[in-house]
Amino acid sequence: MALGDVTVFLTFGPVSVMFAFLGQAGRISFTSLLYAIPLVLHIIGILHANNTRDMDSDKKANIFTVAILLGRTGSYLVFTILIFLPYLMLFQCV
Repeated sequence: MALGDVTVFLTFGPVSVMFAFLGQAGRISFTSLLYAIPLVLHIIGILHANNTRDMDSDKKANIFTVAILLGRTGSYLVFTILIFLPYLMLFQCV
């Protein structure tokens, strides 16, 4: 169903950062989510690279991932965006 990327994004991004902040500060701050975005984009980039690598075997096993839906060229473009976008976001903040 190609929902692995979304699940990993939510789990390793907003959910983990919110609960870590809540555990340390004792309150919820949505500002902390801004710090989660660059980190989670790199994590999704790693997942996407692995899904692109395993594209052929996943097709044979009838597994649908975002990489399969985008094809090799689209996957390469998305991977490039996922890796370089956090650095561009950093330059915007400075």
